Amino acid sequence: MVKRQANVERVMVAAEETIVSAIRPRARARARAVYRAAVEATFELIQQRGQLAHLTSYTFFTVLDVLPVPTKLGTATCERAVDDLRSCGLISTRRVYQPAEFLDKTTGEVVTRSTCIGVWLTVLLKAVAPGLRARVMQEELPLEAPRDLAADRRRGRTGYALKVQHQEEQALKAQEASLSEVRESVSPQGGNFRGNPLLQWSLPRNSSESLATSDSLTSATEPAEVVWALGAILSEHPQRRRDLIEQAGQRLALLFRDRHSARAYYRLLWCAVEAEFRGIPAFFGLQNAMQRVLVAMREVPVRSPGALLLHELGDQGCGWLAASGWHDRRRYLA
Repeated sequence: MVKRQANVERVMVAAEETIVSAIRPRARARARAVYRAAVEATFELIQQRGQLAHLTSYTFFTVLDVLPVPTKLGTATCERAVDDLRSCGLISTRRVYQPAEFLDKTTGEVVTRSTCIGVWLTVLLKAVAPGLRARVMQEELPLEAPRDLAADRRRGRTGYALKVQHQEEQALKAQEASLSEVRESVSPQGGNFRGNPLLQWSLPRNSSESLATSDSLTSATEPAEVVWALGAILSEHPQRRRDLIEQAGQRLALLFRDRHSARAYYRLLWCAVEAEFRGIPAFFGLQNAMQRVLVAMREVPVRSPGALLLHELGDQGCGWLAASGWHDRRRYLA
């Protein structure tokens, strides 16, 4: 916790020059508040995933509608601060859209509209070169965002609901503080606000529990689930990490219907995990490539999914793949 806070303060000090030079004086306080909230969420996510904190920038999926909760600012104020931070290059965003059903207010009919469900947010953590700006790398993003808007709306898991819940909890705390007598507190309905609201859609709902279990690996049906398990493996003990990565390789071989190449998939996943330990993003590109292979397998016959996976990774220009020497090992994936 102390180390994470030290990293946050280090980033804030480094960003102060940019904030002062690029943002007008009256808008600097709100920009600092929003940027600090984004940086704190970034380092908390890095810690939760067991990754290295020595990164130039970091990208994760979030819903910016919840910014008023950690910043205690208004919605419009947060939006203006996001615009200022984006213009000076401290953050970058890319919206994600998904079709959703709504009731037409006039006719009462169900209509389908393309709706923004959140953004991929890149936060600049270290300006290693003059003029460096945060940039969302489209080629490193998975094909699907980690959110199901329809399911979230059915459960009431929306940005607006989080804001209302937080306001109720703050009002309850203020009421209890004003009472002279100590009474048993009664939580408001749905009073289970926990954790950083910006990470509600970046971490699994049971993020306090490790995903690196045999059940989570053997039941994985999508590349995203394999990647989530790999992210949890990063924080496992080294003696257990090897067995879990091997299980992930076997599961990937089952997904690709390519059991005889399980050992090669295991080595590939191990290289991706080692790259993440060195601070080189590998999981997003790996998930994107695996998803493309599955799509290709549904459309045309694929004799060697492993070779196609390496080809997709090579087309993405993955530096971690070239550093591992896998461009010379395609013959092992026959």
